[in-house]
Amino acid sequence: MEEKNSRRRTRKIITLSVIVAVIILVIVVLYIQSLNCSTPSEEVVKCISSKATLYMQEGCSHCLKQEKEFGECYVLLNATDCTKTPEKCIEVGIRVVPTWIVDGKLIEGVYKIEELQEITNCGLMIK
Repeated sequence: MEEKNSRRRTRKIITLSVIVAVIILVIVVLYIQSLNCSTPSEEVVKCISSKATLYMQEGCSHCLKQEKEFGECYVLLNATDCTKTPEKCIEVGIRVVPTWIVDGKLIEGVYKIEELQEITNCGLMIK
């Protein structure tokens, strides 16, 4: 009887150890993925950035939505903060944020990556 209880206890410990190991593995994988600029691809964001400028302001809720659309890749964008450099925004005629300038045209609002790919002709690239 005592041997049976010992086996049960051993199985429980092994099962719990496996569960904890899987949870730790999942957390590590998710953390590593969050460090990479993978969705959208870095290549796509660099293409958009080379053809468009984003004008935004810190604290703007719509600008935050646009930032979330790009995730970790947001830092790769050609972006101007109208809070820090208002003269640049006034000079190009920014009335609302976020505003994208593509080929000299002001495009106001929040856009999905796919829409910006089309607008900037980066649509043929792998997503």
